[in-house]
Amino acid sequence: MRATFAVMRVELLRHLTTPAFYLLLFFLSLTSGYFLLVLIRGFIELTLQFGANPEAVNLHFHERIIAPLILSVENIFLLVIPLITMRSIAGERSQGSFEFVASSRLRPWQYVLGKSLAMDVLVFLLILPVAFQGMLLRINAEQGSAFDTPGFLLSLVGLFLLGRSFAGLGLAVSAMTRSPALAAGATFFLLLLAWVLASAGGGDGFLAQILPQLSPLTRLENFAIGRFVVADLLFFLVVMVATFILATRAVDAHRWQG
Repeated sequence: MRATFAVMRVELLRHLTTPAFYLLLFFLSLTSGYFLLVLIRGFIELTLQFGANPEAVNLHFHERIIAPLILSVENIFLLVIPLITMRSIAGERSQGSFEFVASSRLRPWQYVLGKSLAMDVLVFLLILPVAFQGMLLRINAEQGSAFDTPGFLLSLVGLFLLGRSFAGLGLAVSAMTRSPALAAGATFFLLLLAWVLASAGGGDGFLAQILPQLSPLTRLENFAIGRFVVADLLFFLVVMVATFILATRAVDAHRWQG
């Protein structure tokens, strides 16, 4: 595993020693913070409307603020994740450093696993601002308010699984091309397709029932409201395993091509 952790370390240094990742992190923090302020304002207005019975609003605190916040961040991930993964493998191929990896004794699965572990850390860092914002709400919530701490933590787990699935797809696409720009564009297109699938549930037909279930965005909804569904967890795990296999196959094919 030394080789795997070495790849992970190099990948993390590539991201954490350049300003690009911190700019994306700042963008995510700023945007999610704006969404949070809008949601809080709406919640306060709703509380004033139900002033005679505040418990009626408190019971929906998670659904009114936390769940919409999580579902808003998923849209930010559509933009941020492709920019993080685009140089992961495609950048090394375009710069010529991939040839050193291909000629070494490092196996393709070890190489991709190292990249994947680095993505675990980066996605975790991306959800930290959301976690911090939620904890601020928890600290400042009035005593007796219905802030669902376990539900909030479960929603963060779902957000991590979504981000990690997006990153896995980005790694697989990045392994298939030499162009980081092409990798970012293709990954964004595929993630946009996931958004289209999630939006296809407006009708009553068979496809309207099936297509949304194929989108990771739909699978996040239960996590967002603090509900654990085994099928959603398995969906994310299948996506991560499948994209890992695709990335490994692509790396192995490029290695034999020299």
